[in-house]
Amino acid sequence: MSVQFVINMDKLNGIRRKVTYTKYHRMNIKEFMENLQSFQHLSKCEGSVDEPVEAHKKGAPNIINRHAPSCFKVISLRTETDNLRYGKKIWRNADRT
Repeated sequence: MSVQFVINMDKLNGIRRKVTYTKYHRMNIKEFMENLQSFQHLSKCEGSVDEPVEAHKKGAPNIINRHAPSCFKVISLRTETDNLRYGKKIWRNADRT
């Protein structure tokens, strides 16, 4: 003889987060160094420092993105609420009997 029943329990959607990362270990270091050395604004430093700094801020990220592009993952974080805990408690009690 078997007994079957249904427990009404809401399945909550997790919080989704987008994580951006860069895979530096796949980067070809030799080519990266050649591109960095050929970057014009690092060698020119006459007078004011503001112009080379602005050029570096614009150019260096482009070189890094060319050799090690940014990737992203969508991660679902599970929410722990009282409703979920109560549902788990009912589920465990149902498994025991």
